[in-house]
Amino acid sequence: MPARRKAAKKKINRSPEKALIDYAFTPNGNRRADTTMPLPSRQIHCQCGHVTTLQSKKLRCIKCGKFLFYDQKEKRRHITNHIYAVAMLALGIGIIAFLFIEMIIEPLLR
Repeated sequence: MPARRKAAKKKINRSPEKALIDYAFTPNGNRRADTTMPLPSRQIHCQCGHVTTLQSKKLRCIKCGKFLFYDQKEKRRHITNHIYAVAMLALGIGIIAFLFIEMIIEPLLR
């Protein structure tokens, strides 16, 4: 077996203009930028009356547990993703039910 090479640690130069970018290392040792910067603070009022300061795109209300969104675009994205996940789950269950009926129930009824 060939000897394994140690992954060399790469030195990161942090200049002032790149101070807000965090770097992470992928499994093969390459560096990638983690560019998730906090958004400007915004006061969001929940339907239950609780006021929360958001710096991220989405957060749950501490009082009632509902999602609070930074803007309407993120709210639409969340709803679309939720509908897509439910549709894929229903499609998967439908395919399994169809195969069960075709392969097991139908031969038993003949």
